[in-house]
Amino acid sequence: MAKREKGFSLLELLTTLTILILLVTLGIPSYRDTVQRSALDTSTQKIARVLYSSRQLAVTHNSDITTCMAIGNRCQPTWAKGDLTIFFDENDNKQIDTSEQVFSRIQISNSGVSLNWSGSGGRPYIRFNHVGFAREFGNVLITAGTHQKKIILNRAGRLYLKTI
Repeated sequence: MAKREKGFSLLELLTTLTILILLVTLGIPSYRDTVQRSALDTSTQKIARVLYSSRQLAVTHNSDITTCMAIGNRCQPTWAKGDLTIFFDENDNKQIDTSEQVFSRIQISNSGVSLNWSGSGGRPYIRFNHVGFAREFGNVLITAGTHQKKIILNRAGRLYLKTI
């Protein structure tokens, strides 16, 4: 009786590797797309929550509340990096002074997501007044890879989300 060898033949191994390479090649772009969409959705939700909170704080405290992208105690001229910060700007200098109350700091710009605030008058901050109206209104463009969403803030302080 002939003894049979156990294992794979070269042809079987090459066929399996070819199929595996095809699956990985087709799957990676789809996975990357899924990760980008997830990062975009998460960032959009965070920003919307911050803006809703800013408006609510302005109404609750019956005073102007400022929201800006800050590094340390300095509001940045763009929303490219920093923490989205909500604070009570007592002296209206659009900067976070040591005596001023900071309500929240949220890190947004990570995971390959970029932000661009385009507001009225070219101002890099948003202020809500005591009745919830936005003193600066415009839109936040959120980009992750090839995907984009826009949060539109109108003069009445209302937010609208738009997928581009």
